[in-house]
Amino acid sequence: MTFLLELFVALMVFPVFAQQTGGWVNPTASGHITPDDFPAYTSGSTKKARIQEYIGHKNYYNRLRYFYTNLNDVYSDFNISPTDIMDCDSRHQQALQSKQSTWMMTNARNYFCLGEFNTAYCHQNQYKKVFLNYCLDPDDTLDWLALQAAILNAYGRTVYIPPYRTFNINQVLVIPSNTRIVWGGSAPAKFAGRSWVIPDASFIKLIQPKLSGFNGPEPINNFRGIGFSHGTVVWTASFPFAYSGKIAFYTEKPVSNIELLYPHIDAGNLLGENGISFAQGVEDVRVYGGHIINSKINAIDPSIAGAGGKAIQCEAGCRKIYIQGINVSNSHIGINSNAIEHHASLNKNINSNVLSDIVVEGVLMNNVDIPFNAFNDYVDPRGTQRMSVDNFLLYDSGRMPDSVYQERIGVPRPIYKYSYLHQGKVQLQYLPQTPRSSNNGIYYSQNAWNVIISNGKLINSSGYGGIEEIISGYGRASKAVNIDYQVKLNCGLNPTAPGC
Repeated sequence: MTFLLELFVALMVFPVFAQQTGGWVNPTASGHITPDDFPAYTSGSTKKARIQEYIGHKNYYNRLRYFYTNLNDVYSDFNISPTDIMDCDSRHQQALQSKQSTWMMTNARNYFCLGEFNTAYCHQNQYKKVFLNYCLDPDDTLDWLALQAAILNAYGRTVYIPPYRTFNINQVLVIPSNTRIVWGGSAPAKFAGRSWVIPDASFIKLIQPKLSGFNGPEPINNFRGIGFSHGTVVWTASFPFAYSGKIAFYTEKPVSNIELLYPHIDAGNLLGENGISFAQGVEDVRVYGGHIINSKINAIDPSIAGAGGKAIQCEAGCRKIYIQGINVSNSHIGINSNAIEHHASLNKNINSNVLSDIVVEGVLMNNVDIPFNAFNDYVDPRGTQRMSVDNFLLYDSGRMPDSVYQERIGVPRPIYKYSYLHQGKVQLQYLPQTPRSSNNGIYYSQNAWNVIISNGKLINSSGYGGIEEIISGYGRASKAVNIDYQVKLNCGLNPTAPGC
């Protein structure tokens, strides 16, 4: 038993209901299960052993169809219910009948090649091959199914992610209430006193699969992970919403009591994807340590869902989100807070006391274009948002890539904006309350309320380039406190910049 597993079992706070196991039993410990512990009711022990050899160990072509000829055996072996995770035919059939969402009905017609999609091209290239997110299909990866089914069958036990693997998933993992997930491995390493990672922890990585019977990848605007409600790797949501075709953001029972210890998440550099999203009125979430990488915004390709690109996203109603010691690298946006009035109107069960409420203590980032970002579209934003980030260290961050700058701003980046700040300290700086145009800085805001970043340091190398300012945008009751910055300028690009 590794150091972490011994520690986490000893500190177990979630109740274990011995009478409920869903058939999932770990052979060495009763307090946790792993993705390897599925009951295999139909397949039996011999086939189970063969499947276990592939979970997290092989490449992303480990699709369910390599092991199963029908989905009924999948439901049985992993003890999951079609009510919780519908097959894709059933999901789109329900979307056609329920008429809850215009875009979901359109997607369903495309899936079945009905109505305006009743064309020879659709029947040849798209019939039952598009819009396969949020449902079960033979081309799902084994890794995704094993992880998702373990989460659904935990019944108060910890879901333990074994080390030394890579879990390649082709669609979002959904985390319901009362879930505790631990990434195992050797003792955690602490970096710069701010974040903790486990060197040999297993990353959960989002990938773009190739589908059987289809020449090439699925059309980019339809491949899984690019959800038209959420593009993300890990998302807190209640069942059966996530796989039942109901309206995005709506839930009758908001998710609560989530604990993630040392999550290691790879968004796969796929445009429009987030790392971890907290939404639907979720509350009481605790994240300790971990590493989130490769979250990329879609500001360029009009054929796929826009936005995304956040390592951690808090929107559509999220309260009491506490994160300690997180590491983010190679991403467009680090920590994001959205307070959107339309989301609250969709979900009457969201606690409106604070619609976007996230506290982060201890952050290490490397190569993150906008480390901290906040958005609020309320006419009167008071009381709708709280974002607090304290004790952070940023390397080579705060400068949006030229191609993304041009797409978002509409003109090429002026040469003087490569380098402006050189070295100094921000003791106290408030955001202005009137809009202004800027997308350069470690903190960007659009009408944010009560966003405070404090006690941090920015160090940029000469190859990365300078930034325009520390905080940019506009908002209310929002400020930066006690931030040091040291930017090693590339004076060849801007010889007149301060410090050159």
